[in-house]
Amino acid sequence: MNSGMNAGERAVTRYRPSVEFRSLSFARGTLRVARVAPFRVLRGKRLLTLLLLVFCPVLVTLLMRVYGATSGLGVRGFVEQSTIFYLTVIFPVTLLFLGAAAIGDDIDNGTLLYLRLRPVGRAAIVCGRYLAAVLSATVLLAPPVILTYALHVGFQGPAFLIEQLPLLLVMLGNVLLGCLTYGALFLLFSLLIRHAVIAGLVFIAIWEVFIAVFPSKAALSTVSFHLSAILWHQSREGGELSQRMSGFEESGLLPSALQSTLGLLVASAALLALSCWTFRNREYLERPGDA
Repeated sequence: MNSGMNAGERAVTRYRPSVEFRSLSFARGTLRVARVAPFRVLRGKRLLTLLLLVFCPVLVTLLMRVYGATSGLGVRGFVEQSTIFYLTVIFPVTLLFLGAAAIGDDIDNGTLLYLRLRPVGRAAIVCGRYLAAVLSATVLLAPPVILTYALHVGFQGPAFLIEQLPLLLVMLGNVLLGCLTYGALFLLFSLLIRHAVIAGLVFIAIWEVFIAVFPSKAALSTVSFHLSAILWHQSREGGELSQRMSGFEESGLLPSALQSTLGLLVASAALLALSCWTFRNREYLERPGDA
């Protein structure tokens, strides 16, 4: 074999499909793709950058504890930090990099050709990589959220830490909802847009940060608003968050926690289905740039 042959060409030569291959069922194919290096998107400089990002609130809280800034601690402090850092910036940015890399890495390194020559449907490839990205993001985001909660609420004693446990569970639910929705959204970005990361950062700044703040019907289409609403329904704490949610409540635009949860789940399913449709109807044989 020619030593100058690239990885994609070697994959085509070695793994030519044969007539005896039968396509795996969708569920089996999805799980097979997801099980192959499920944390592969967490590596190198990307992993280091995301670790620095997700642990920023933990560092801020530690500095508050060290320097005795106790007025900013407690349930209200945890809610405010969760809203300002996690729900508004950290969740979407983390899922932007991991969601865009779910299929983008396969296109970049030539393994997409190998996957498409296996007896696995295109929809199963997309869903498998999506599940792997969601799992990676959940594993990355859950620990700093738990640490931030322990540092804030634990300041008031172990009994209060246990008493406020439902607040932590709601925030961990937001971790999962954010991973599912943002993961599907930015996976679709990577399939539609050449420079998905750049476009995603602009989208986050304009839509998820700016539009979500002001009471309007447009804000109801942002993920960050619904995650914030779910947290607020549980805690009713946080100065900035209370002001925002009060404005939506007075305008009759505030959904219940259940409505926000169901809306995000439906949006995740719809975005993932659109990603599968896009991947089935387009060819991805060249390096996509930033995606």
